[in-house]
Amino acid sequence: MLLKSPGRLTGLSFLVLAAAMSLAPALRAQSLSYSDQVWDFGHVGIDFTVFHTYWIANNGTTPVTVTAVTVTCECTNVYLSDSVIAPGDTAYFRMSFDTKNYYGAVNRSFDVSLDSKEVPQLQFHYLATVGQWFYGVKPDPISLFFLPAHKSLTCNITNTSFDDIKMKVVEQADPFFVTNIKESEAPRGKALSIEVEPSGSIGAGTFKSSLTVAVDTGEANKPALLTIPVKIVRY
Repeated sequence: MLLKSPGRLTGLSFLVLAAAMSLAPALRAQSLSYSDQVWDFGHVGIDFTVFHTYWIANNGTTPVTVTAVTVTCECTNVYLSDSVIAPGDTAYFRMSFDTKNYYGAVNRSFDVSLDSKEVPQLQFHYLATVGQWFYGVKPDPISLFFLPAHKSLTCNITNTSFDDIKMKVVEQADPFFVTNIKESEAPRGKALSIEVEPSGSIGAGTFKSSLTVAVDTGEANKPALLTIPVKIVRY
């Protein structure tokens, strides 16, 4: 690769070049990457539990240990996949948020402490709006509860206020159910529709999860996010 001569460097140019060269080894040495630190559940009902998973990946050559995970309220639980992140591995932080004692806007977080000089601590945030719905954009039902006899359930979102609305799935918190959008677009007076079916591979037990969708109303600055709690009981 041929490089053109920069010509004579001024004092300022030399300092900028020297600073860039001094930063290069530090940038190459960075070994940790991680998921977005802020997750937005959007609108969700009261007295439900919803879920999201954050992650930290070790791209370096030495193990990194998670020394502590600190939550800020009893509404939050965090389950760590592994406290030692080996080179080339990823640690997952499955966070659950119980909406029982909340109404309106929520902004909470948890801290992850690491034995890493590069990133000694990370703070992960989650946002939610509990018990309130954007211009009537509300799932019906607001949660999906599967008894053993249920093969599938359908959730509808009726368009009462806008010329046209559209829906897409943003996140399915767990793989033990399948989502199928039946109606992705709805003019005024009609409904969006999404069908959820438990996976046939799950065994006996109670499985809790959540599904987040984005509803584009065409008039808001950004789509309305809705999180639908999912609970599956199998004998």
